[in-house]
Amino acid sequence: MAFLHRRGTATPARLVAGDADRRRLEALKTDCGCAATALAVLTAMAVYVCYFFYADADAYGTKDEIIAACALFFASALLGKALGMLLAGLRYRILEKKLAAKPS
Repeated sequence: MAFLHRRGTATPARLVAGDADRRRLEALKTDCGCAATALAVLTAMAVYVCYFFYADADAYGTKDEIIAACALFFASALLGKALGMLLAGLRYRILEKKLAAKPS
């Protein structure tokens, strides 16, 4: 998501009011979305476990259930990664604008 924030570029000194703000900007700049990915996959696993216990046992074969579970987990990981990176980029931009507007 390079269009959301510039990786590898230094944070402009005029935007940073202190060390805490600099650390927050750097943390948001390098956020990879792993926490959102883990949350999405764990949520998908919980939904699948509930479905597995309450669904009709003869509705699908074991092979179909395994393929469906793998597809669900993979899709949830992709969605979690994309949303995590998008939210980190948006938070970075918001913080950057707030620091730019802050009087020095």
